[in-house]
This record gives sequence, structure tokens and C-alpha cells, in this order.
Amino acid sequence: MGVEHISAHWHWLVPLIPALPALAFVIGIIGGGLGLHQRTAAVTIAAMASSTLIAWGLVFLPVMGHFLGGLGHGHPEQVVWSQSWLWANSGGPGVGFRIGVMVDHLGAAMLAMVTLIVLMIEVYSVGYMKGETHFSRFHSYVSLFAAGMLGLVVSNNYLTLLISWEIMGVCSYLLIGFWYHKDSARKAAKKAFLVTRLGDLGMLIGIIVAYANTGSFEFEPIFAWARTAAPLVVSVVALGLFMGSVGKSAQFPLHVWLPDAMEGPTPVSALIHAATMVSAGVYLVARSYPLFYGGHGHLEAEWPIYGLGLAFTLKPMLVVALIGGFTALFAATMAVVATDIKKVLAYSTISQLGYMFLGLGVGGYTAGCFHLLTHAFFKALLFLGSGSVIHAVEHAMHHEHVHEDPQNMYNMGGLWKRMPTTAWTFMIGTLALAGIPPLSGFFSKDEIVLEALKGHHANAVLGGFSLAAAFLTAFYMTRLLMLTFFVAPRFPKVWEHTEDSPRVMTWPLVVLALFAAVLGLPALPAFLGGHNFF
Repeated sequence: MGVEHISAHWHWLVPLIPALPALAFVIGIIGGGLGLHQRTAAVTIAAMASSTLIAWGLVFLPVMGHFLGGLGHGHPEQVVWSQSWLWANSGGPGVGFRIGVMVDHLGAAMLAMVTLIVLMIEVYSVGYMKGETHFSRFHSYVSLFAAGMLGLVVSNNYLTLLISWEIMGVCSYLLIGFWYHKDSARKAAKKAFLVTRLGDLGMLIGIIVAYANTGSFEFEPIFAWARTAAPLVVSVVALGLFMGSVGKSAQFPLHVWLPDAMEGPTPVSALIHAATMVSAGVYLVARSYPLFYGGHGHLEAEWPIYGLGLAFTLKPMLVVALIGGFTALFAATMAVVATDIKKVLAYSTISQLGYMFLGLGVGGYTAGCFHLLTHAFFKALLFLGSGSVIHAVEHAMHHEHVHEDPQNMYNMGGLWKRMPTTAWTFMIGTLALAGIPPLSGFFSKDEIVLEALKGHHANAVLGGFSLAAAFLTAFYMTRLLMLTFFVAPRFPKVWEHTEDSPRVMTWPLVVLALFAAVLGLPALPAFLGGHNFF
């Protein structure tokens, strides 16, 4: 793996991207204890804004410069810059555990996506969480959550990645159970924490096996070892890592925690479903792609069944594709019958993550990675838009003394006229998720469907999964849009007192809608047969 160095003017800024939100978390906790709630929120937003500027600078200057210079040919192992430091000495000179950071095209794109979306969520939360007793604690937890995800993205080894991975696990528990006075929130937080730990056990086994065979946690030597190692051992590592991804990205059968995670505040739902938690599982498979792909063609390992004289062939890529494809269809059927607006979006997230795994599993590395990025923007838009709707309907119901569920779509209707900004931005997110051209979802989803139909494991099952899930996605999102914004309102008096959210909540929707609309444009060169960014 060749390592190209970013200019000395840039490389020292890379560790600051996760470090600034981590520092903001510490300041926020201390400031909250002193009662400085508004000021600590300002600190966390300023820290995330700084990380966003650095991340976008990396995309448009050094990394994009390398891409334009001829380096961007879609290879999953390409590194622009990498640096490691000795963390703990475990023996003689040079022997020990190292931590490090790196930036490549995938990492730079992820950094830009995560920082911008988290920044929009933080700004939105100023309006949504206004009046909350633990306002500063909320923003502090969000900052630590973001720091964990950003640390994971810049990691150049599995040790640093695992630490960041577990930071996110703790933060998910804290944020899902943020309204801990609700019994349902406490149960949902525990469920999310315990179910994802099951997946993490497999991930830990995979990392230990890789370390035992290479003596290193760093990606480069592990990927080099995988090219010549016994396929059976590499398969154990790959499937162990994938087990961690199944838990984190809520794939069947470890999907059960994600719908219940809606008990947290809506900005938390957007954070988990778009920018951080669930995206981490897909990113792990994309980052570890050489372990699944085997370096030279698809990896196949023969697993003997001792005592029976039998054996079967296992292809890690096919396992990823089948679980992803089945989850995409299974979760889409759940979204079709859900009545809670956030539950529909939750099942939609599970389904779309399955799409990403399906794309990666059939060899569509670029398609899977690109859908990870496009989905993050329009799913964050949809969750924040649903929060705007729930926030407005709940206040109107309280005003009219109507004691109904403000999240039930059948209690809404006609909100297009009352909440125009929320409505048109939500429509853009809906069309993008449904894959309507020329919005971003069309380019990424269409590529996955094509890869499923023509890939190395092309068959009627995978192709059927992708096509059926695509149809159901358009169906349930049209249903959601109509019930929320266009059908006659169930409670006319509530409808009359429903107002659009304040600008601090609607402007983030506009920004996210813009990206949901135009983010497909970078895919045009690949769509037309040229090169891609990854």
C-alpha cells in the first residue's frame, strides 16, 4: 500500500477533527455543572463547526488534489496520509500497542459527511431541546458521540477503531435513554447496549485472530497478510468483523434494538440513523474490504464438518450480500405497516443499510460507499423533518387539549399548508430516498441494483431482494408523505394551531435538502463510465 503525504500545512490538523468535539464534551460537562447551559451549547457547536471546516478543507484541497492528480481509481486500500504513535509498550523496543490516524478518499468523504450532519443536528437541537433541564448535558453527549465516530473514521488500526467504536456504544446508551424518567426510554437504552454487545463479541474475536497472526492491529500489515494467509483463517476474521457490523448497523437478526431507539429525542434519532452509529457498521466492512475480497478475487474458504466427512464452501462476500439483501426487504415490509412516523423511518434505515451491505457483498464497493454518504444526508433530513412535525403537532394538541399520539401519522394530515418549509424539504428527502432522478438517492441506489444483477454472485435471489425493496421503499415513503402532509387533517382545530418550526430548526433542513438534491452529481463520471472519487 503506497502512502502519500498530505502537505505539512494539513496533516497536523487531522487529529483535531475528533479531538475538538471530545474537548467540547469535557467543557460541556463542566459548564453544565456550573449552570452555564447556553454557553456550553455554543462551545459544542463552535467545536463541531471547526471540525467541519477542517474536514471539508481536506476534501477540497489535499485529497481532491490527489484525486485530480490521478490517484482516484476506486481502490479500497489507497491512503493519502497515515501516522502512528506508540501508545503502550508491551516488551522490547518497538514492541507495543500503537494508535494512529489516516486519511484516504473514503475517510475524507466520511469526515465531511459526519461533521456537517452533526453540525446541522446540533444547530437544530438548540430549538428542539429549548427548555430542557439538561440542555448542556445533551449537547455534551452529542459531541462525544461525534468524537467517537470521527475517531473511528480516521483510525489506521483496529485498536483505535475499537476504542472509538465502544465510545459510540456508551453514547448511544446515554442518548437513547436521555429522557430516563420514561420507563420505555430506559428499557430501549439497555436493549440497544446489550444487543450491540453481541455483535461486538464477534468483532473482538476477529480482531484478536488478526493480531495473533500478524502481531499488529494496523490495517496495512493485516491486509497484506490476508493476501497469502489460509482462506479459512481470513474468513474467521472477516466474518467476526461483519458480526460487529450486523449489531451496529441493525441487520437481521440483531436489528431489534433500532426501532426502540426512537425513545430518544428526535435529534438523537437523526444522529444514530444518519451520521454515526449505524453508519459505522457499513464503514467497518468498507474499510476492511480486502479481508472480504481476499485481495485477488473473491475469498472462498472450505469449512470441514469434522466426523461427518463433509465440507461446505463459505464466501464471506456472499454472506454479507445475503444478510444485507434479506434485511433490506424484510425491514421494508415492516415500514409499510408502521403508523408511527419515526418508526417508519427507523425501519427504512434498517432497509437502506441492508442495501449498502448488499452492494458491498456483490462487489459494488463504490456503490455501497456512495449510498452510505447519500443516505446519511436525506435520512438526517427526514428525521429532523419528522421532529419538526412532531414538535409542532404536539404543541397544537396541547393547546387544544387533544390527548392523542403526536407521532401517529393518522393524527396528522394537511400540514403542507401549515408547515411549508418543513413540507418541501421533507418532500425532497422522500424523493431522494425513493430513488427518483436526478436526486442523490437515484444514483447510489441504482448502482447497487445494477451490481446485484450483474455482480459476481448475481442470482435471482439477490436481484429480487434489491428490486422488491426498491419498490416498497417508494410505496411506504409515498404513504408517509400523503398521511402527514396531504390528506385531510383528522383534528381541524389542531391543524389550525399548527405552525412551522422556528428558523433555527428549519434552516438545517434547507441545508440538508440541498445536499440530498445535488450529492448525486459527483457520481456522474462513474455513471457515465469514468472514474469515481473512492
